[in-house]
Amino acid sequence: MRVQWSTSKAVNASIVQFGKSAKLGGHASGGARQYLAEFGWHHSALLPGPLAAGATYFYRVGDGVSAWSRVLSFVAPAVMAGPDVPVALSIFGDMGYQNSSTRPMFIALEGLAKHWSASFTYEMLRGQIDRGEVNGVWHLGDVGYADDSWAHSLNSFAYEANYNGYMRWLEPIAARVPYIVSPGNHESECYSPACMLNPHAWVRPLSNFSAFNSRWTMPFAKAHGATSNMWYSFDLGPLHVVSLNSETDWKGAGEETTGDSHLKEFPAGSFGREGEYLAWLEDDLSRAAQARAAGGGPAWIVTGSHRPYDELERSHGALFRRYGVDAYFGGHHHSYTREAHRYDGGSNETLLAVVVGGAGCDEMAQVPKSNQTGMGRASFHAARYAAGVLKANKTTLTWRLLDSADGSLLDEVALTR
Repeated sequence: MRVQWSTSKAVNASIVQFGKSAKLGGHASGGARQYLAEFGWHHSALLPGPLAAGATYFYRVGDGVSAWSRVLSFVAPAVMAGPDVPVALSIFGDMGYQNSSTRPMFIALEGLAKHWSASFTYEMLRGQIDRGEVNGVWHLGDVGYADDSWAHSLNSFAYEANYNGYMRWLEPIAARVPYIVSPGNHESECYSPACMLNPHAWVRPLSNFSAFNSRWTMPFAKAHGATSNMWYSFDLGPLHVVSLNSETDWKGAGEETTGDSHLKEFPAGSFGREGEYLAWLEDDLSRAAQARAAGGGPAWIVTGSHRPYDELERSHGALFRRYGVDAYFGGHHHSYTREAHRYDGGSNETLLAVVVGGAGCDEMAQVPKSNQTGMGRASFHAARYAAGVLKANKTTLTWRLLDSADGSLLDEVALTR
């Protein structure tokens, strides 16, 4: 389990004190990064394991001397005990920061919505965690929309204030359960008017996913050769979860050579050598498939990234078919689609392909419930604010989409073996 936090100024050490009681007898030391001068430091420390599955741990973060946070707590997921323990994972993409009532839109153009909300999904997620219904969260990119902060603050540099606000807002969730993030196009850079007027001070330091890779530390170190948050994998109970890179480091990727502004002056990508990402992916899927076949690994191989599967199919589809990937989850489109995607080559094998990008953001207005197809069809579409829960045991993989506004069931599908 890794703990992450930020400080406004540099400190001498990055320390977590933790334990099963308020005595906090455990100790973990980490490190800190700064990607933008005068805008704080971002700390991370890995708690030494193994933690006792199902046990409550208390913790606080600080400098090891006098500056400490308040004491927080989390329950170590039972799924840490191994592949035989069922798991429930909340999955969604494209969640913004609060809503247009608390953060009014001073401008609504270029795809921005005047009235929108991420608060419905946020409150639904907090309730699920309070009730113990999910063991973790997987946010499929577009994390907080700091690059859209100019629409809320036209005449100032607001990227960092937006990102800091989002992280504080997220704390009641991310401090209690593992919060996994994948890179999306809105993590790539800052292209606000304030940034563009001072590119040396703002655009260059914020280019090529620098904020994303400094503020977050995902479990790439244990993913057999992964080297950053841009791609990695991990086991969670009966799931082998692979966070793909839809944005860079393969031919045809959305931000293959430039960030979201697509200005050549601000390049993106090259997080690995040419071909390294897809070679890593094949090795990772091969290992997972072999472990599953031998009976000692997770029963289900689940992949995901920011963009819909159609945008990755040409480069990733053959690997998915070769190693028996069961499901793919993406976002980017601010709506929901679920289909059984048939692989090329005349095979009857299919992939559960889901787009769940409607958590709510400043580019998505709410729509009536009538704007959807019937539940349970082979292909299903909805445009409400919504997020899903993936439940898995050794024999069944169940996906449910829930309306964020009222918690009602919008879609459900199950795979069995």
